[in-house]
Amino acid sequence: MRYLVPLFAFWAVLLVSPPVSADQAGDDRGVAYCLVKSHRAALAQTAVGLGLASSSTADSVVVDGTLVSLERWREEHDEDFERACAAIAPKPSGDALPPLVAFLIPALLGYLAAELPRMRDRGRAEAAQLRAASAAFRKAAAGYLDERGKRTHRPETGPLDAARDQLLAQLNLARERRRRWRWPAPLAEDLISGSFGYSLATGWEDPARGGGGDRLTETREAIGDFSRRVERLAIALERPVRSLPRMLFTSPPSVRTGEASGSGTVHPA
Repeated sequence: MRYLVPLFAFWAVLLVSPPVSADQAGDDRGVAYCLVKSHRAALAQTAVGLGLASSSTADSVVVDGTLVSLERWREEHDEDFERACAAIAPKPSGDALPPLVAFLIPALLGYLAAELPRMRDRGRAEAAQLRAASAAFRKAAAGYLDERGKRTHRPETGPLDAARDQLLAQLNLARERRRRWRWPAPLAEDLISGSFGYSLATGWEDPARGGGGDRLTETREAIGDFSRRVERLAIALERPVRSLPRMLFTSPPSVRTGEASGSGTVHPA
């Protein structure tokens, strides 16, 4: 989200900065143009041609019978000077940008040119770590469910819990770095309290909890559905600009309730 800060700042300045007209912005530029050595003679001749002076030299004009420098003429007859100067000075087109906005445009473009590749690289690295943790959890869960299906012994939960903890850490990392995204926290909650959460190792001997083949099938399906949602989050990490509306304004349906719940960092029970 950091790359959006200068963009919002730019638009804020653009909105609150009063527009500067071409005439206002061009006053000093026009005076400087007319008083440049190579343009002074043209200015003096133009003054004569417009009837603002009776005669001229290369560096002065005769006004009311008095030979005065162009600088003095400007001080004493400012409107006449501006009229003659406007006749020879280049005409600016359109409205000029406020100075602060004109400064911010190249600064913003430079920032984005440097930050967007870094943001993309960070997102790709996070997405790779999230995918690796998700794959490790799927593998550990599949192994546990396979062993549980044999019904010959109680499977060890250590590898499964470790894989779950690693995936949970990646989801919480995504949540902390993107606090306005609505996907990471519900996914983390499902990872803890869903049918494949920390309660997965319990209740297999209880018929009321579906300790047979139906529970195995439903749990595998729930893990597959959960993994697809984690993959959508990984894609969003890789393409944050394109995925921003989905991450900000929609939530992943909960595996348990069909709705997202909570928004904070989730910790194992």
